[in-house]
Amino acid sequence: MSNESQPDAPHPDDLPNLAERLDLLFRTVPRSSHDSELHSSASVAKELQQQNIQVTPNHIRALRTGRRGNPSFRLLAGLAEIFQVPLDYFVDESVSAEIQESLQALVAMRDTGVQQIMMRAHGVSTESLGPVLSLLDQIRRMEGLDTSGEQEDTNA
Repeated sequence: MSNESQPDAPHPDDLPNLAERLDLLFRTVPRSSHDSELHSSASVAKELQQQNIQVTPNHIRALRTGRRGNPSFRLLAGLAEIFQVPLDYFVDESVSAEIQESLQALVAMRDTGVQQIMMRAHGVSTESLGPVLSLLDQIRRMEGLDTSGEQEDTNA
């Protein structure tokens, strides 16, 4: 059977993990630094057209969902520019991991509770923040959350 009769079968030229990486950008990167609204397939297609890259919102959705996995270099470069990530984000595992970690921090900072903690902590001395961080680590352990960042902070 050929790949044409199996639309979900991976093609050898497809970029691995493209759909997941692109979808993460759509779910986390705001349209601009002063606007919290996220991109849509239509808004991205419109921005790409401003770069003289002709693409439909359906094509963008197909890339985001994995129905297509081998965009042109020009399209990939345009997507990288819109989402303000290096082009390597789509093809290099280590670059992708680093960007994904930053995006997760961005999402966490959008959380109202995190913002309140940050605002209250602003100006407090490092020494005084120590017990607060320890308490947060204890709460994370009690709630079964990942505490892998705890060792990085205490060794710094």
